[in-house]
Amino acid sequence: MGFYVALGPLLLAAVVGAAYGIRWAAPYGLWLYLTIYQLYAMRGATWPRRHLALAFALNLMSFSAVLLCFVTFVVIQFGGPPAKLPAWGSLSIALALGTAATGALWPAQRRYYGVGSEPLAEESD
Repeated sequence: MGFYVALGPLLLAAVVGAAYGIRWAAPYGLWLYLTIYQLYAMRGATWPRRHLALAFALNLMSFSAVLLCFVTFVVIQFGGPPAKLPAWGSLSIALALGTAATGALWPAQRRYYGVGSEPLAEESD
């Protein structure tokens, strides 16, 4: 597991670097390592219950960090190695997809934090 945590962000950053160069790959790799650190730090923390807006933003950044690599990969596959979509375009698409994913999972995340509504009871016919 540690091998993938250590080298996974480098491989994902290499995909972004192949499309947009080192000026985008280096900050993206750092962003991924900070995302991994943030996920480990939030695992047992109680502060997300008190700061839901910050927890939402951190979850959004986590989803968007991973999705940027996948958006860039699709751009490379359909646009060729010199990407036809600018880097800001890929980042915008990744943030939009990350917002949709975070918004869809947010009710379950709030229940996990213990501040959301009670789980829905099963309906019987």
